[in-house]
Amino acid sequence: MPDETSHLADDQDSPTMEPYRAVEPSADGEPATNASSTAKYVLWMTPAIVLVALMWCLLIVPGKIVPLTLIHFVSMQGGPILGVLLLSIWWFASRRLPLSHRFVGWFLAIATIILTFVASDPSMPIIVLVYLLPISLTVLIALLSVTASVAWPRRGWIGWIGFSVSMFASLLFRATDQDASFHFGLATRWSPTAEEQFLAELESQDESPEAVITLPEEHAEGDWAEFRGPRRDGILTSVRIATDWQADPPKEIWRRNVGPGWSSFCVIGPMIVTQEQRDQTEVVAAYRLQDGVPIWTNEISARFTASMGGIGPRATPTYRSGKIYATGAAGLVQCLDAKTGQSLWQYHLIDDLGASMPMWGFASSPLVINELVIVFAGGGDGKGVVALNRESGEVVWTANNGTHGYSSAQLSEIDGVQQVLISSNRGLQSLDPANGELLWQHAWDIGDMARVTQPLVVDNTVYLGTGYGNGTRRIDVQFENGNWTATEGWTSRLKPYFNDSVYYEGHLYGFDGDIFMSIDAETGDQNWKKGRYGNGQVLLLKEMGVLLVLTEKGKVLLVNADPEKHEEIAEIKALEGVTWNHPVIVDGKLLVRNAEEMACYELPGYQRVE
Repeated sequence: MPDETSHLADDQDSPTMEPYRAVEPSADGEPATNASSTAKYVLWMTPAIVLVALMWCLLIVPGKIVPLTLIHFVSMQGGPILGVLLLSIWWFASRRLPLSHRFVGWFLAIATIILTFVASDPSMPIIVLVYLLPISLTVLIALLSVTASVAWPRRGWIGWIGFSVSMFASLLFRATDQDASFHFGLATRWSPTAEEQFLAELESQDESPEAVITLPEEHAEGDWAEFRGPRRDGILTSVRIATDWQADPPKEIWRRNVGPGWSSFCVIGPMIVTQEQRDQTEVVAAYRLQDGVPIWTNEISARFTASMGGIGPRATPTYRSGKIYATGAAGLVQCLDAKTGQSLWQYHLIDDLGASMPMWGFASSPLVINELVIVFAGGGDGKGVVALNRESGEVVWTANNGTHGYSSAQLSEIDGVQQVLISSNRGLQSLDPANGELLWQHAWDIGDMARVTQPLVVDNTVYLGTGYGNGTRRIDVQFENGNWTATEGWTSRLKPYFNDSVYYEGHLYGFDGDIFMSIDAETGDQNWKKGRYGNGQVLLLKEMGVLLVLTEKGKVLLVNADPEKHEEIAEIKALEGVTWNHPVIVDGKLLVRNAEEMACYELPGYQRVE
C-alpha cells in the first residue's frame, strides 16, 4: 500500500525546519526519530475511507435487493466483521507509525469491541454488531480524517476516544420491539422490561384461589386443541362473522399481561393453555377463556434467550384425553394433567436423546396420534424426530436426519394413507406414524439454515415454504405400483420466513418476507403482492372466503381471499409490540398474544354454519 506518511518537527516556528520531512523506518519497523521532535504522522486515509464505504455497502445493499435471504443475513453480520478485519490490515500496513503505537491502538480498539459485547444487555449484541460497530468504525475513521493537522499521538487518542464513546454508549440501553426485519426500539437499560413489570405485577397480587372449571374428557369440534387447529392448516370451518367493523367492531372482553414467548393457544372447552417465560422459570399456564383468570401453572427451571429471536418458549401445547403435551424452548417435553397442571412424565431432547440446542430454541408443538407423541428434535443421524409413548414418555421410535428446523410434525392423509410429514433443513420426509419408517422424501437441502413453516397439504400435493430467498415449492406425491414418488411441480417466489400460508379455492395466501402475497396453486404464478404487514400470521375463515391477518405490529385485519385483487375490509389495533404468535378463533372469540400481553375479543355476528 502506498505510504504518504510525513514527519513534522514540533518547532513549527523555526525557519530552518522543513514543514514536512519523510521518516525512514528502521529495521525493526520503528521510524527514526530525533531528540528534538514529538512527531506528527499523516496517515493515508483514502484506503480507510474506501473500506468503510465498502462495509456500509455490504450492510445496506443486499437488504434492499434480496431482503431476508441468506445473502442478506450473511452480509449484514459479516460486513462489520470484514470491516474490522480490513481496517486492521490497513492499520498495520501504516508502517511509518511507530510499531508500538500500531499495536497499542489496535489492542485498545479490539478490547473496546470485546468489552462492549460482553458488558452489553443480552438484547443488544446483534444490534451492536449490525448497527453500532459500523457506526463506531465510521466515527473512528472520520475523526482520524478531520484531525490530520493534530500531532501524534494526540490524534490517535482522539480517534480512539470517539470510537470507544460510540461503542460504550450501547451499555446504557437495551433493545425493545425487535422485529424480523431488524427494526427495533431502545430503552434505558435500567428501565424495567415488560417481563420485569409483569413479574412485579404477579408479586403484588393478593393470593387468591385459582379459577375452577370443568373440562371435557375429549375435545369437541369447535375446540382448537393444537397448533394451527385440528388439521394444523390454519383453517377455521363452519363459521361466519360480521365484517363491518366500523359499525360493529370486535369487543374486548379481557386483556392481561403475560410472560415472553411465541407460543399460540390450545383451547379446550372453557380453558386456554399457552407457554411463557417468568424470570428463570419456563411456564405452561392455563387460563379461563371467559375472563382470563389463571387456573394453574406448571413451572420448570429453564430460560432460553436469543438476541435475534427473543425470550421464552416457542411451541404451542396440545390437548388429548385429559392431558396437555408441551415442548419447552430448552428441550423438555412434558405430559401434564390438564385439570391441575401436574407433570405426569418428562423427556429431555438434549439429555435423553442427545440433540443439540437449536439457535432459536426447540419449537416443535407435540403431535399426538393414537398412542404416540411426536416432536421434531433435530438430532440428525436417525434422531431428527422422536415418537414417545403418550402414557409413559418412553421412546417408541426415532427417525429422520434433519438437524435444523422449527416446524412441527404434521399428520396428513395422502392417497388414502395416513402419514407424518416432517420438514427440516434436509427437505421434506413422510414417515409411517406406527414405526417411523420412511414412506417417501423430497430432498431440498438448505445447509445449516432452517425451515420454520408447516407443510401445506391439498389432496396429493404438498406445498413447502422456505425462507432465506428460496421460495415455496409444489411437491406432487403419488403411490403407484407399490412405490411412492414425490416430484417437484414448481418453486415460486413466495418466500415465507416463519409465517404459515393457507390454501383457498386454488390459490395460496401468505407472506413473502414482510409483504402479503397470493399465488396460483396450480402454476405458482403471482396473483398479487400487497399489504406490508411485517412478519405476521394468517387464518382462513373458509365459509366466508376471508383471511384474518394478525400483523407483526399487532393489528388484526380482514382481507378478502380473492386472487384478482388485494382488498382489506376491516381492521382493529389488537396488541402493542412485536407479534409473531398465531391467532386463534374459538366459540366466537378471537385470542391474540405476543411476548408482552394477550387479549380476548368477542367477534361480531359470530355464528356456526353447516
